[in-house]
Amino acid sequence: MARNFTPTIVNPDGSRTIHVHRYCNGCNRNIGDVTDAEMDASIAGLSLPDVREECGCIPLKTPVMGATCTFGSGKTVWEIVKVNHNQDGTIKDLHLSKYLGDGYTNRWAQVSEIRNLKAQTLRVSLATILALREEAEKAAKKVQDTIRSKARPGQLMEIVGNTNSTLANYAHVYAIHLEDVAKEAEAQS
Repeated sequence: MARNFTPTIVNPDGSRTIHVHRYCNGCNRNIGDVTDAEMDASIAGLSLPDVREECGCIPLKTPVMGATCTFGSGKTVWEIVKVNHNQDGTIKDLHLSKYLGDGYTNRWAQVSEIRNLKAQTLRVSLATILALREEAEKAAKKVQDTIRSKARPGQLMEIVGNTNSTLANYAHVYAIHLEDVAKEAEAQS
């Protein structure tokens, strides 16, 4: 599941509402909001789980969402946006999208066909953006369906409020992704 990157909210009285963020055990990179389980563990004085694999700062042995690779003997860098598994848990195939692209240049690959597997370098991967985009589309569709069903104003306002939160999170995370893509593209040129 993708973590949210909830921005600080400035309240009408000028005060700020902040969200606690989780930082990687290995590289100290902000990987998003803490989960409820992490917050409970912290409050109880327990150690937080190791999130280096989620962050991507440890060397990869198996393909994971957000990692980059090349395909066959090609030089094009691809990002893994989906990993499909067989029923026995082994990797069936990988959905790849052109790295630093917009998600519209795609291909499928077998694990044996990929080379140069590297951990994610962007704070927010395209895989996360695509998952959040799908979530935002579902939320918008729910508003549309609720309006068509002539729901009562209270019910409609609740759904609209939830949808606004989902869309704001998507927009915020997407902005972070685009900022990272621009920096990465500039660094490569």
